[in-house]
Amino acid sequence: MTRLLSSASTLFIVLLGLAASGRPQTTAAPFEWRDDTGDTTSRATVHLLAKTAWPARVAIAGDSCHLYRTGIFFKTVTLQPGLNCIEATVQRDGGDVEHFYRTLFRQESVVRPALPLWIDSTSVVPAESRVLLPGDRVRLGFIGAKGHTAWVELKPAKVRLYLRRTDLADASRYEADLPLARLPENEEQTLHFYLRSTTHGEKKSTLHLAARAPLKVQAAAAFPLLRVRQESALLNQSLGNVRLGAPVIAELPQGVVLSSSGRIGESWRIRLGDRDEGYVAVPDVEILPEPALAPAYYITTLSAAPGAGADVITIPWLQPVPFALIPDPDARALRLRLYGVRSASTWITHRDNLRIADRLSWEQISPETYEMTVHLQSAKLWGYTLRPTGAALELRLKYPPTAGLKVAIEAGHGGSNQGAIGLSGMEEKNVNLDVAQRLERLCLTAGMTVLQVRDSDADMSLADKKTRIEASDADLLVCIHANSGGTANGYLGANGTSTYYNNPFWGDFARLAYRRLLELPLQEFGCVGSFNYRIIRMSSRPAILVELAFLSHAGDEEKLFDPEFRQQLAGKILAGLLDFTALMR
Repeated sequence: MTRLLSSASTLFIVLLGLAASGRPQTTAAPFEWRDDTGDTTSRATVHLLAKTAWPARVAIAGDSCHLYRTGIFFKTVTLQPGLNCIEATVQRDGGDVEHFYRTLFRQESVVRPALPLWIDSTSVVPAESRVLLPGDRVRLGFIGAKGHTAWVELKPAKVRLYLRRTDLADASRYEADLPLARLPENEEQTLHFYLRSTTHGEKKSTLHLAARAPLKVQAAAAFPLLRVRQESALLNQSLGNVRLGAPVIAELPQGVVLSSSGRIGESWRIRLGDRDEGYVAVPDVEILPEPALAPAYYITTLSAAPGAGADVITIPWLQPVPFALIPDPDARALRLRLYGVRSASTWITHRDNLRIADRLSWEQISPETYEMTVHLQSAKLWGYTLRPTGAALELRLKYPPTAGLKVAIEAGHGGSNQGAIGLSGMEEKNVNLDVAQRLERLCLTAGMTVLQVRDSDADMSLADKKTRIEASDADLLVCIHANSGGTANGYLGANGTSTYYNNPFWGDFARLAYRRLLELPLQEFGCVGSFNYRIIRMSSRPAILVELAFLSHAGDEEKLFDPEFRQQLAGKILAGLLDFTALMR
């Protein structure tokens, strides 16, 4: 039932009326509302979610609902402005109907007015301080009251720039690009944004907002050299604001020296050469005191030889220059870029009996960037590592496993990190561990050995998990997680199974596991490449992530609730693993 009342103050009267009708208000039956709507909303429709014990006959607002084995049921309800009272009913085994009530107050949506003038201070860009080069351009702007005129002034430079207006539903976006060549060097500028009303028939008014993030321009020679302070410092491709972090160019060893060309908030921009740049976090580096020289050298020799368990490629690393190793399975190649290195390559040695590498070649791809290519005998790689060893970089191409296969299994989350929470309250960490342990038993039965990275409900950081895997002799890695999506559009939204890989050499592994999982009654969500989950961002062994299904989807969660279905999931992951090992023979 739905009732419209004039205000929240009538709630007590409503509840008295319901009690007087003879319908019970409380029962001993388990019941809870599980949606996140709250008591007050501005939405005209809401997706209500409830939970009780299965089996039962259930309804919300008078309409029968499907009760999932997890105990959840739901309905989309239209609210009237003001106070609404919603009824859910539960009937078990032909017994009495039990009634449960909740009140929802729908307030009118607030439309942001064109007057008086306003500026959303959280929308101002740039949001972080910037020190950049004269040749750079910076986007400036904000979101504010709709339909007016705006500009920005930089002080003390006394530079004014009018902003282009783009009208939105109840606001406007005001923005422009500023060529930093217009600003004097070595002088910190404060950005002052102005919004002037253009409403006809009224006195014009102007709103002023001083931005918190200053802007400074300086010459390239004024930027410092930086030195990496710790192992595996991330050199990122961009400052993109994404959940798993921006794509990684390289994980740099301690001691690498970098040439900075800008600072944006808590990140340094790094000049890698004539055409490449990256970004590194401020805490990961230290400023080298003057006088300091950027590392540079000429490279003359390369060599490839068989070694213990791997083909070994040796590359001179005479100065601590940054480098990046780029996988290219389509070309059956690994490309090593050395920034700040010039070619004098006259001597490339290939020893006999190489098993993985075919040959080496090189190219000076820009005046400051040297690229060595390892041409592979095939795209079937069991892993590779690149590490400094004194005055050289050593690239090791692993040989295929000769004894029984060892599998590392990572059950996502754990301990205080619950992961996603399902519609019924299922915790992802428990689903992950259960499937991981089932997969372990299947692997052991198949004659494999297993490293269970998280073997109990324990707290483990991503760094600890990855360190344990890298230090092991595991031949490949499977990470097991359960997915979750938003429920703004209800509880039958994003669903299905999916697999993920970061290194393109492991794409076949992810695709084969994905095809096996699709043999179960699960929808496609996709096989996703270039995925930046820290655990699978490794080259030392084939590594994939499996997202079993969606805990935020009622049907998927019901499947994950079933122990037999979890066993089937573990079986399909093993089948995909076996398909991959057969492909690699």
